[in-house]
Amino acid sequence: MRAKKIFKFATFLLFGVLTLGAFSHCRPKWNRDHSEKILSHMDRKVSKLDLDEAQNVKYQSIRSRIQADLKIGHQERMKSIGRIKSEFLKDNPDVNTLSTQIKEDLTKKDNLMFKAPEYFAEIYAILNADQKKEVRDWVNDKLEDFEPTTN
Repeated sequence: MRAKKIFKFATFLLFGVLTLGAFSHCRPKWNRDHSEKILSHMDRKVSKLDLDEAQNVKYQSIRSRIQADLKIGHQERMKSIGRIKSEFLKDNPDVNTLSTQIKEDLTKKDNLMFKAPEYFAEIYAILNADQKKEVRDWVNDKLEDFEPTTN
């Protein structure tokens, strides 16, 4: 009987440790530079389109601009996080001013979120008809995830 209790306890303990270990890596790491991961994902998608040499040269040019914007975005994000941290270290943080600053940071026209559709359009413009059809099919497939479900 005692061995059964010990086994049950060990099983729950092991399950708990494994669960905590698995979920501890689920939270986003906002302080990390994810540009290489993003570019790698983008490269995998674009590689499926079998670009010719001229298209690839144009893509690499666009990619280098995206990479530079990702690096700048990471630096800006780290500055914003620093401002937030320093403000909340104060006894009486000025949350209204901080809120206004964050909104201004998010609405800057050089923010990658504003440039991403332009980059997509640039990449789409270098594709031939068959490649454009592949992209349209991929986008339509992804958009199905946003369709309302019926019960």
